[in-house]
Amino acid sequence: MLSGFNNSPFVPHTPPCNTPDDLKWWTKRLSSPSLSRNIPGPVPLTDLDAFSDTSSGFGIGITIGNKWHAWRLLPGWKADGRDIGWAEAVGFELLTHFVLSSSSSSTHFKVYGDNKGVVEGWWKGCSRNRQTNTVFRRVHSILEDRECTIHTRYVPSKENPADEPSRGVYPHPAHLLPNLPIPTELLDLITDFDSELPSANPSQSASPNALPKPRRELSEDKRASVNAELDRRGEEFFSCSSRNAAHGMLNYQLHHWRSIHGQHHTAKTSCPFPLPFVRTAQQTKGCVYGTL
Repeated sequence: MLSGFNNSPFVPHTPPCNTPDDLKWWTKRLSSPSLSRNIPGPVPLTDLDAFSDTSSGFGIGITIGNKWHAWRLLPGWKADGRDIGWAEAVGFELLTHFVLSSSSSSTHFKVYGDNKGVVEGWWKGCSRNRQTNTVFRRVHSILEDRECTIHTRYVPSKENPADEPSRGVYPHPAHLLPNLPIPTELLDLITDFDSELPSANPSQSASPNALPKPRRELSEDKRASVNAELDRRGEEFFSCSSRNAAHGMLNYQLHHWRSIHGQHHTAKTSCPFPLPFVRTAQQTKGCVYGTL
């Protein structure tokens, strides 16, 4: 909301229409007596070669290894604040469903996309688009139920194998991923790639010509910068390395942080170390865990 205040942050403004819902969600989350979050420790990331992509004039495609699936965007999807960023986020959501349905026993997965707003927005925890944030919220709910974590990485469109399915260039049906139910919130907005579109327009057939996708690639330097930042935030915390192993005692002892509200429901703090020691250890490890 503050981004719309420009150079007049103290001038009264009308809050966005979704502000009451956001406040209710935060109130519910922060009122939980058991509110806590695990401090990241060294765990391996599972890379299933999972990619997602979206073509705004056509649909959504995902690939996992040599397997694929695709959906068509239904007429009228681009409304109420939904844009290409939202559609890319939906691709990320659908990919998450398929990744979590895999037989892997891992709880930390790496996925790839070519939309910087989604890749970086997921790490930042928010997007400038209200509808994209709604998608992120659903993904967080899925991951919380499954006790899993998703780590995003950027890949250029020309290197994204999900690019062609998103534009209607479908691989061989023998490599089609099993069907999963479309989330209820998306039933009026997307449909499976081989379903008949509910449209009287004959140009919108079930198998239209593939659409070209505009190329808005990041430069090599920018791409490297984005992934380096994501690696710094993620793999420093989530990959096994000797540097992390050297701080094993800290990783095993500091299990949770709690909000001030949550501490009101706890007889004593969860931190077993004196605060000066914790701050020194955090600086040595090269990361910040938050206020204890």
